[in-house]
Amino acid sequence: FPMPIYEEKLVSPLALRFTQDYVRSTFRDGRDMEATITAIEARPLDCEGYDVLLAAPFPAIEVLRWRPRRSRAEHGAATAADDGEQWFSFDNRRLYCLQRAAVGLWPKRAAVAVEVLYRDTGDMRRKMDSSTLGRSVNLRHCTDIVYGTWCWREALAARGRAWGRAQPGATDEDCLAAARVTADESKAIDELHDAPAEPG
Repeated sequence: FPMPIYEEKLVSPLALRFTQDYVRSTFRDGRDMEATITAIEARPLDCEGYDVLLAAPFPAIEVLRWRPRRSRAEHGAATAADDGEQWFSFDNRRLYCLQRAAVGLWPKRAAVAVEVLYRDTGDMRRKMDSSTLGRSVNLRHCTDIVYGTWCWREALAARGRAWGRAQPGATDEDCLAAARVTADESKAIDELHDAPAEPG
């Protein structure tokens, strides 16, 4: 039997990083990202560490555990030496939508089912062009005009919510949600929860 190339796992979308500097405001089929975000459902989830499961109107995103190799000359102090291995996805528009949905639900701990790839076939090094090591992504229209930058931590701050115990005004719920994200960021594939089976 052929070996599987991925496992279906649960992870916080806020623990995933972008691989590109820009995402367009529409998908390749013409769907608008804002309309797609509103179509994402939050379903109750009986799984330790999470409160809800995000059900999106698009296929599961693929993620890969990877350590970028960037020099300090390229990105100042933001280097792989600072971050180590992290979870990345090539599906940047879908990841943006999922992070928007998760921030909207905070401090509920949102999970999403993803396809975790076992290894990089060489695409990651070739396609990775994020200048922030995936922490944020720029938003642009089809005219290539940049109209904003997305960073989930800054988005939480704009809503008056904290993303860690050291942040001003952090509640116990904020700290629990932040701890979930931090834990998922550092987990290996076999430490993630299995994704639930599709209903029916």
